Amino acid sequence: MDKTTIVNQALILLGVELLDSIDSNNLNAKRAKAIYEQTRQALLREFPHTSCTKTVSLGAPLLNTNNYNIPDDCLRILYVHTGNESSDMDRDYVLKGRVLTTSISNPNLTYVFDNKNEGTFGVGLIEALVYLLAFKLSKSILGSLETNFYKLYQETIEKEKSTDSLQIPSQVFFSDDAFSFKYSNW
Repeated sequence: MDKTTIVNQALILLGVELLDSIDSNNLNAKRAKAIYEQTRQALLREFPHTSCTKTVSLGAPLLNTNNYNIPDDCLRILYVHTGNESSDMDRDYVLKGRVLTTSISNPNLTYVFDNKNEGTFGVGLIEALVYLLAFKLSKSILGSLETNFYKLYQETIEKEKSTDSLQIPSQVFFSDDAFSFKYSNW
């Protein structure tokens, strides 16, 4: 799935002519292109879908401090952790611009990244993006803001949060602490 296909799905909902390409030289293509990247990034920031999260080591600190540069593709920080223990998923940190300060050494960062490959998005995430684009484009194309598209967007996000949460394994899944064995003499 590419940008043009996603934008065309939004335009179908609005009942207007489809695009050959988002880079076409017509008014609706220009409107869609103007809001597409910001809308996609806003959606990803709002909802940390599993296809748009990753964990990295932040590497060496800046000038022997506890300051670390965050990755360029980071849209939202989910956790700062050492990665050693399941209970270690939410360490304290301060973010100033693109520099993260934390008291732990060798921190790992789990974050929402700017996933520009829409082909890796789940069906629900694409559907939410289509509804959000239709909502944002409705005023400029139809002359009125169609709030039903925003309601559909919100409903889709809620369903997708439920679905996506079922796909994330527990942090303590099969940890030794979760099981206690009793031995018998037989």
